[in-house]
Amino acid sequence: MKPRQNLLYRETQPMVSWVVILLFFIFISNLAVWLLLVSVPQVPLWPKLLLAAVMLALAVMIWTFRRLSIELTDTEISFGFALIRKRLRWQEIESVQEEPYLFSRFIGWGLRYDMRGTFGFIARSGMGVQIQTRNRPGRSGWRYFISTDRPQTLLHIARKQIERAQRQARP
Repeated sequence: MKPRQNLLYRETQPMVSWVVILLFFIFISNLAVWLLLVSVPQVPLWPKLLLAAVMLALAVMIWTFRRLSIELTDTEISFGFALIRKRLRWQEIESVQEEPYLFSRFIGWGLRYDMRGTFGFIARSGMGVQIQTRNRPGRSGWRYFISTDRPQTLLHIARKQIERAQRQARP
């Protein structure tokens, strides 16, 4: 059983609304085509199943990427979309810094990966926080970018928790 953690910060950002609306309209149009295919008995089964699979995938995408949540506790930071989440203990983090979201860097919203090797968890344009993890033996650390409405608040709490974790790690 996990020890109880004190929640220090929580933020939920809805995804850019036009992205969700676009996915919803694609889902509805696929549903209409699927209903037409089902009503025609001469159509083979495979197009119906393929379209049903596409509709299911779209429904999962709409549900998964509808909002980004960020939680900071006294032991870790957790961020991500419904099915895709990342947890980092404060001891694993080397630094956090405020950065603007650049569309040219991530080319979109959602779960992104840029050319510099940064994983982006992006719900909106604006400001965000970049997290650099510590190097592991034989490997470099990971970088994560999280969009946030309150980067200064998130930075303040995160830096305090990182410092506390570093103090506790010293002999």
